Amino acid sequence: MEKCKFCGSSEQLEFNAKEQMFGIGEAFVYKECKSCGSLQLATVPSDMSPYYSGGYYSFQELVPSSSLKNLFKTLRLKLSFKWKKRI
Repeated sequence: MEKCKFCGSSEQLEFNAKEQMFGIGEAFVYKECKSCGSLQLATVPSDMSPYYSGGYYSFQELVPSSSLKNLFKTLRLKLSFKWKKRI
């Protein structure tokens, strides 16, 4: 069994999942590391272009948020950390 690419652990769980975002429906094998919790593809396809079309969000031009929107994002993040600590 391959080791985790992040922490080097050999203890991994294997999962099968179908691609659902673009409707291709291809099945993939994922490995979840029992030590660090990372999730990674067991075998990365040699051609990723079918999964990252021209409309993929990271290919779009970056639009900076306004100061007010950044303030709300910061508040939301801080509140989520507080709530998670209580739960």
